[in-house]
Amino acid sequence: MTMPSSLIEVSRSAQVWASICSDNWRSIQFRTSDLFPQIEKCEYDRVFGSSTFSDGEAKSIVFQVIENRSTLTQDKLNNVNLDGRVLCHNFRETTYSCTAKLETAGFFDTLDIPPWDLWISMTGETSYEVLLSWVPQQLVELVDKGIKSSAEENIFWAKDGDLTGLE
Repeated sequence: MTMPSSLIEVSRSAQVWASICSDNWRSIQFRTSDLFPQIEKCEYDRVFGSSTFSDGEAKSIVFQVIENRSTLTQDKLNNVNLDGRVLCHNFRETTYSCTAKLETAGFFDTLDIPPWDLWISMTGETSYEVLLSWVPQQLVELVDKGIKSSAEENIFWAKDGDLTGLE
């Protein structure tokens, strides 16, 4: 898949951060306290688990996490190979089924949200905002099991064309 240049740097940042945090890709769930969204846990659930949050609230939180990670990794981005895939998550379709979380040993949370350490963008209109995350190649098979186990169609792999307009 062709990735817009605007996503390449943040994807590199996600990969660098993931490699800093884990020497074994399967031993971490990529939810470090350094990047935890600067909101209370109950607010995280309200913002990402409800359709009643204000316009742009989730997007603002996602971009705050991306900016914080970029600051922490800015001097480590040389020679990063982007082996992996872009995962899409429409959190407005979440039903708290937890099947993806169980199938992936916690890669997804109870809201089917991928870990914030790997977030790379948020796109779409308020009625259909999609969270984009970079998934390391080492975890693609595991994450695919989570996608297939989810009763909703709220998590899916990006395809060519899905990322146009993010330049």
